[in-house]
Amino acid sequence: MPAYRLDSQGSGVWLKHLEIRDNFGDKYKEKYWVPVKHEDPADYFAKHFMKLYPGEEDTTTVAANGKTFKKYPNYGRTTKRVLFNVAFANNLAAGVHVLDLPQYNGASIITNWMSQMDISGKLRPMLNDPDAAYPVFVRLLDSGSNPWQINVDSSQPAILPESLTAQERLYNLDEILVQKPAHEIIAKLREMYSSDVFEDCMHGFPGLTTGHVQGHSLGAAQAARATAPKPTPAVAPAVVKPVPAESLQQTRPQPPVHAGVPINTVVPTKVEEPAHVDPSELPPNPMLSSSMTREQLQQFLANP
Repeated sequence: MPAYRLDSQGSGVWLKHLEIRDNFGDKYKEKYWVPVKHEDPADYFAKHFMKLYPGEEDTTTVAANGKTFKKYPNYGRTTKRVLFNVAFANNLAAGVHVLDLPQYNGASIITNWMSQMDISGKLRPMLNDPDAAYPVFVRLLDSGSNPWQINVDSSQPAILPESLTAQERLYNLDEILVQKPAHEIIAKLREMYSSDVFEDCMHGFPGLTTGHVQGHSLGAAQAARATAPKPTPAVAPAVVKPVPAESLQQTRPQPPVHAGVPINTVVPTKVEEPAHVDPSELPPNPMLSSSMTREQLQQFLANP
């Protein structure tokens, strides 16, 4: 997707680099954003642990259910990731989503593709150009040295609708991240390791008091910072693709029109019934008489 903001030079910013800690925990592995690495309690703990207890929690390779994977120490590891605003090429109506890729052998495949020359020696176009967006196929395999498979298909450029690429429809990748409180990380480290190990590895951490293990607590400054309410990040509103009003209107069925068939709109007047006449008062019908003179017949015809 296109840029979600402009930098100080006016250039579009369309991706977000960040560092996270993943595989943190023992029973349930977590990951969280690390805005400043040297302020991360788990990073402080890990550096001291590796110095004081070398080799005790090295990363190992474990086999399970026919698959191999890396097992990291309980304090986890830091890794670099990249965020993108994306949309499904085969379902643009689903709106905008956030894609999280590893920086190495992940997002680097996309950025390297754009920086290289094509077969004619020209720079490749921007794959996130709204007027000619190139689909990027992303697949995560179960195993392998490089489980991420990412390919750019430059043969099928698509025009993205303006309702999808408008800046208010994109997530502000600088404001969607939530920082994990330091006191939660410290409490988790205290649960996972013995009192002696925790005290040795966290000794000297800013804001954390020393002394008896049971008396360990956050210092006044650290406690105030940890318990102070965090400003709620301005998360981009949920993407709802607008539907044109005319598409919501149902066309009423119209009666069929038959051309050439006139419609009679004249209302017939009431016809008066003839008054009742007594047959005895009528002159004799000559057609019923067996004999009639010529004069009688002419008289009958003259007075019907």
